[in-house]
Amino acid sequence: MTEISPFEARATMIVQEMGNHHRRPREKELRQQLLEMLDRAPSGEDPEVIEKLREVATGGYWVGVRFRGWQKDRNGGEYFNPGINWLGIASKLGEYAGKSLMDFEVYGSDAEQRCQLMMIERLRSTIDKIHLHVRNGRNILLMGSVGTGKDHCLAVLLRAAMECSNYEARFFRVNGFFEFLQKGFDKSQREKDLMLSLARCDILALSDLADPTDRPLSGKWHKDVLHQVLEERQARGRGVWMTVNIDHSADSPPVDEQLVKAFGEPVRDRLLEDCTEFIFHWRSYRTQRQNELDFSTTAKGEA
Repeated sequence: MTEISPFEARATMIVQEMGNHHRRPREKELRQQLLEMLDRAPSGEDPEVIEKLREVATGGYWVGVRFRGWQKDRNGGEYFNPGINWLGIASKLGEYAGKSLMDFEVYGSDAEQRCQLMMIERLRSTIDKIHLHVRNGRNILLMGSVGTGKDHCLAVLLRAAMECSNYEARFFRVNGFFEFLQKGFDKSQREKDLMLSLARCDILALSDLADPTDRPLSGKWHKDVLHQVLEERQARGRGVWMTVNIDHSADSPPVDEQLVKAFGEPVRDRLLEDCTEFIFHWRSYRTQRQNELDFSTTAKGEA
């Protein structure tokens, strides 16, 4: 898979905004901003990408909001919109945008490392047929404690799907999903239009939407609107990919009960219907590294 640089991710976000302001005064300002950014492009950036972005900035390409990536128009020209292409969500994924399964560092006890290696093989198998997951509208749930690599793996799956067939995807982190809907309602946008925008995209990915341990969906509105989105997507043969924080301690309730606590029973039922589940049942990477650091500090002090 091609690595995405921070420069390229930022540049493509400007192009996306240009598409949103097509033929408006703001578009001219954004074109100038993109040109100045390209003039200061770091060495090592792909010359072909720089050249195409420069043609976008100078008006040589039409920027449309309905198309994906670099494509030919019927006159033989090209147009570009990364808003629903992988590059369009790369910056939202932050540190995980350029990750691959090769970057997944196994850690912990021998048993935990074996579980992680088995998980990696399952993810590779899923990536090999990722187009079938999208086409058949299968849900994907990645469940485990905080810091076990769920977002890393979600980003890898997203990238594999979008580079495979350039699918349209929407990605929301934590409360961004509900904030998106609430802002739309506050601006008097029709609820039906907002729901359709989430129901029609090929992939809807949600990161840590709720936490059964300390942050379940508290309001009836949150549960109802999530259930409605899942229902609309299922009716259109579309799945949802989601990471969920769950507790794997010895005295923790079963995963099924934790999902009910986090989302309510109707949402739980929708999520588990036609679903591929990945359970990250090992300790947090951050906790492991902190324990190693504390042990190293203690050993130095005793020496």
